[in-house]
Amino acid sequence: MLRSDGFAAKGIIATLLAGGIIAALTYYYLSCPCDRMPGSYLRGEVTPGPISDWSFVNDREAVPLCQIEVQRALPHSVNINCMSVEGRGYLSCARCEGKTWSSAALENPAARLRAAGRVHPVTLDSNTRQGDRRRRTRCRLAGAQCQTGA
Repeated sequence: MLRSDGFAAKGIIATLLAGGIIAALTYYYLSCPCDRMPGSYLRGEVTPGPISDWSFVNDREAVPLCQIEVQRALPHSVNINCMSVEGRGYLSCARCEGKTWSSAALENPAARLRAAGRVHPVTLDSNTRQGDRRRRTRCRLAGAQCQTGA
């Protein structure tokens, strides 16, 4: 039995619409994180070794946000605030418990951080020491002025 042209046209439109949605989702998944939408694998020049001085992340013009990639079944990346206190790098995470990226980081601390277009392999550590938290808070409030002795 042959279908009418109207039925075939609806099928073609539905197929094109589904293909467009899949293409858009794939594009965002591969090119984000964007605003609050997570992404996957971070792209950029990968630094060859550990960073000894993270103070460059305090330059808000060069590094308005950092992006962190954690490993799950698929890479998962999000935008996040980052800062440096006395050359050490810190990530800011409000109400962190239960977030996808922080839960994954607790299971596997190996991660990648993108700042100023470069991707840096890092090992994450949950820092809850009260003195360090106070210094980071003062640093965040001071903005780019935060350096040694903050």
